[in-house]
Amino acid sequence: MKTLKKQYRFIALLFMVLTLSQSCRVYQQKSVTIEEAVKEQKRVKIKMKDKKVYKFKRIEYEKSVFFGIKKVKGKIVKIPIDVNEIEKLRLHNKTLSIIYGIGVTVVAVYVVAIIIVMATFDLNFGSSDFQFPN
Repeated sequence: MKTLKKQYRFIALLFMVLTLSQSCRVYQQKSVTIEEAVKEQKRVKIKMKDKKVYKFKRIEYEKSVFFGIKKVKGKIVKIPIDVNEIEKLRLHNKTLSIIYGIGVTVVAVYVVAIIIVMATFDLNFGSSDFQFPN
C-alpha cells in the first residue's frame, strides 16, 4: 500500500509539472522597437535597464505616451512605459510556445509510461529461480 501511495504522489507531481509547463510562453530572440510592438498587438516581455522584467498583454500608444496593458485581479490596467529605460523588448512567439507545450507533454507522457511499465514488471534477475534456456 505504501508503494502505491508513493506512485500516486509521483504521478500527481508529474501531471502538475505537465500542466504548469503548458502555460509557459516563449518570446522571440531578437528585440524589436516599441513602435513595432504597438503595431503587432502581441504579448511582450520588456527588460528594463535596471534589470526589472515586465510582461504585458500588449502595448498601446495614447497621447504621446506608451502604455503596457496588463490584467490585474480581473481588471485591465494601463502602466506607462519610459521608452528611454527599455533595454530589450521581445514579442511573444505563439508558434514556438505551442510546439514547446506539445513537445514537453509528449516527452513527459512517454517518461511516465516507461516508469509505470518498469514499476509493474518484476524481472527477478537476482533470484536463484532464474535459469537460462538451453
